[in-house]
Amino acid sequence: MTAPWAVGCDGASSQIRKWLEIEQVWQDYGTYSAVMECGLPQTISRIVLEPSQPYGFFYFSAGCWRMIYRINQDEDRHRMVQEEAVLSLIKTSLPHAVVHRFLWASAFRLGQGQCTTYHKDHWMLAGDAAHAMGPSAGAGMMVGLLGVWRLGWRLALLKQSRSVRESLLQDYTREQQAASRAVQQSNALIFRNLAVTNVSLATLRSGFLWMAGHIGAFSRQLVRSETLVEQVIPIAHAQDILKTRNWETRTRLGRWQVGHRLPYLRLADQKTTLDLPHLKHLLFPIGMAQQEEEDDLARQIIEQASVPVERLQVSEEVSSSWRVYTSGFIAFALVRPDQHVICILCRKHGGK
Repeated sequence: MTAPWAVGCDGASSQIRKWLEIEQVWQDYGTYSAVMECGLPQTISRIVLEPSQPYGFFYFSAGCWRMIYRINQDEDRHRMVQEEAVLSLIKTSLPHAVVHRFLWASAFRLGQGQCTTYHKDHWMLAGDAAHAMGPSAGAGMMVGLLGVWRLGWRLALLKQSRSVRESLLQDYTREQQAASRAVQQSNALIFRNLAVTNVSLATLRSGFLWMAGHIGAFSRQLVRSETLVEQVIPIAHAQDILKTRNWETRTRLGRWQVGHRLPYLRLADQKTTLDLPHLKHLLFPIGMAQQEEEDDLARQIIEQASVPVERLQVSEEVSSSWRVYTSGFIAFALVRPDQHVICILCRKHGGK
């Protein structure tokens, strides 16, 4: 079997990464921890920095919880992930909890890794093979999946079009490194707290987290951060940015922001989000509605693009939910297959 490219997705201890001799920088937090999943009736996540054994409960879905806890030096790692030990720990942490089912538990050294590159010759790295994550309430899994999404359309595009340059893969490394490092920096704060054994310091930090969790704005910002809703990727030098003449480029117009995911949009007569094409970039009309002029300008943009672009064809009634009518501009947002806004182009109505 032959293939033009291959992707190593074989986890934090990736043998492919070692075979490619790609350097990995590892951060160790000086302790072991465990992760388990079980069924609980509670619906509120919590982090408790108890110095004797800090832990956190994270609500995943209806009746499904994930618990992260430190394994102390005098505890046996294998025993601390057995059902009996885990249920005993839950009973101590949540005395009135009734565990519906025990799903799994796993112990590991608390640490994170970051590769110096995700691209070597015709090999790519993705997921934990590229950026090994510690437990982070699912953020590590999400950034890995988003990374594969960012890589997938690039590989498919390179396979289908000879005119597209392999520098798109270098963009993948730069952008996904930035995204994964942001998650790892957030994780590092939690991991350092898990390793704290000083009673006074742990009590102080636990109290602060409890108070912060009851501040609505802080709590909502934390949720947006952990779910990667507002994560921004660096696209300043990306190969797929449109370089067009006689257009004003902006970093923001209304709810549209370069480097961000496209705004959450609903069709006027449906309850579902837009189903975007898998491989082509999509050109969204986001300024004032001038159909004939908009059609002509969209054709010009598509002809100048270095990647396949498809214009979003929708009725005025549907498109009104994301247009900025008061801008005074004919405007377009170019959106990648992974739903990131890559550029915003504006031109005065009637301008040349």
